[in-house]
Amino acid sequence: MNVQKIGNSLLGLFIMCFTTLFVSCSKDEAYDFPGDSGKVYVRMQTSYTVNSVANVAEFTVRKTLNGAFGNGTISFPVRSTMPVDGEIRALFDVDNSLIETYNAIHQTDYQKMNSDILVFNKKDLVIGSGSMQSEEEIVVSFDEEKTETLEVGKYLVPIKLVNVEGGMEISSNWNVIYLILEVVDDPYGFPAADKTKWTVIDCSSEETEAENAPASNVLDGDISTIWHTEYDKNQPNPPHTITIDMGEVGNMVGFCYTTRSSGSGCPLGLKVEVSANNVDWEEVATYGDDELPTGGSAECKKFFEEQKAARYFRLTITKAGQKYWGSIYESHYACLAEVGAFLLNK
Repeated sequence: MNVQKIGNSLLGLFIMCFTTLFVSCSKDEAYDFPGDSGKVYVRMQTSYTVNSVANVAEFTVRKTLNGAFGNGTISFPVRSTMPVDGEIRALFDVDNSLIETYNAIHQTDYQKMNSDILVFNKKDLVIGSGSMQSEEEIVVSFDEEKTETLEVGKYLVPIKLVNVEGGMEISSNWNVIYLILEVVDDPYGFPAADKTKWTVIDCSSEETEAENAPASNVLDGDISTIWHTEYDKNQPNPPHTITIDMGEVGNMVGFCYTTRSSGSGCPLGLKVEVSANNVDWEEVATYGDDELPTGGSAECKKFFEEQKAARYFRLTITKAGQKYWGSIYESHYACLAEVGAFLLNK
């Protein structure tokens, strides 16, 4: 009987200790960094790692013939290493004084950028009582107009966790996010417009029996599929035309295309026309074989002397073929893998 009582007492003591330990662990749940117990921090996902340095995000802006393009956005919450007791408010701001130290440590030469080029949705975040992360996030982007004023080069913008209200301290290890912006001189880096809603409304011919090569293939985003003019039952000679409807009127500043992978049937002569209504057409440019690329999967980018209001554009291939060792070999057929256009504000 005494043995049973002792056993029961030991079992009860074990249960009491286990319960106390479990409750204690739940209450003191924490994910600390060395030296950062009970602190507030900011840490981006590991995908935002540049040259093994965490909390770094990189963006590129290209200065083209038609303006600067290539913006970017990041977003992040604020976190604590343990559930907070009461509301915690964290404040962020740009701290350019950190640039010199960053350059010295990482052997870089990033320049300072005026902070007004950045656009913040807010600069403070709140971690609610009992939580370890803010419900909202800070979203940072670039002012497109102001980025155009930047000179070519690499810029560093440190966004620092500068103050915490509510009785907790700032992490000494994870308190800064670095934005790296590279501005490059790329006259022809203008991005092609989205063409998911475009359609081919007319073409002079297409081969759909001997192979699946309709004109619509130039809009599918796949350079392995092609538009091939007819060659099986008929073999029409140039000119070959293809007309594209972009769905709405836009400010068109140029066009582009990609040749087929084999390099055969490349345009060696080309006329470009645009229209706002598919009735009235304007010829905007013509090109000879010395102005057009040849070879497999060659990309051609051409820009107009001035922008044109256009919903439709038509390419007329006046001569087609290949170049071998500086000599031109003409063909009756023409091929293109992809066709696109450059539109302002698209």
